[in-house]
Amino acid sequence: MGEPDKALGILEDSQVRVEKFAFGAHRWRWGMHLSTYLAEVLFAQGESEKALPQLEKALVTARETGSQKYLGKAHLLRGRIALAGRDWASGEADLREALDIARRIEYPNLIWPAAHALAGVLASRAEAERAARAKRDEAHVVATLAAETIAEIAERAPDPALRLTFLAWAPVQAALEDLERLRRP
Repeated sequence: MGEPDKALGILEDSQVRVEKFAFGAHRWRWGMHLSTYLAEVLFAQGESEKALPQLEKALVTARETGSQKYLGKAHLLRGRIALAGRDWASGEADLREALDIARRIEYPNLIWPAAHALAGVLASRAEAERAARAKRDEAHVVATLAAETIAEIAERAPDPALRLTFLAWAPVQAALEDLERLRRP
């Protein structure tokens, strides 16, 4: 909603409450959710060094509890953080893991962003490396997966206004535009 500082304060306060007062599954489940969202907000604010410890907490809990959706989300965000730090190999590995998990659990809302991010790193690496054609071809395949998944999500929207809002959303537009760029020679 454009108020990351406010969101950060609310999330941090909620995390403290969960750690102090929650019990059983409430503690681990909500702790994992909050750590993931805190990491997302911190990354969005350009504070990757603060986001990573939150993300690692989420990864540990997701692994221990078999929470595949959050494991995939954490790999997606860790991949994005690595790419922001210009660590192409780690970023690509995490994005591949996120996409593998998303496809395995058939979670379209994770498939398309993971595929889009992976297509971006593959296309960037294709421009920088001599084996550009293979990476560019793979980038196109993955970008197509992102676009097809977006179309499937839009098609299932319960009403036309929601469909249009989703398709007009900036991250969705970026994924669709990137596919068009990859189609050009």
